[in-house]
Amino acid sequence: MPLYRRLPKRGFNPINKKKNDL
Repeated sequence: MPLYRRLPKRGFNPINKKKNDL
């Protein structure tokens, strides 16, 4: 999903990792 890539890596990094964990 390139959507999270477009967003800032400030607080989206942990969110992406959490989604991967799911």
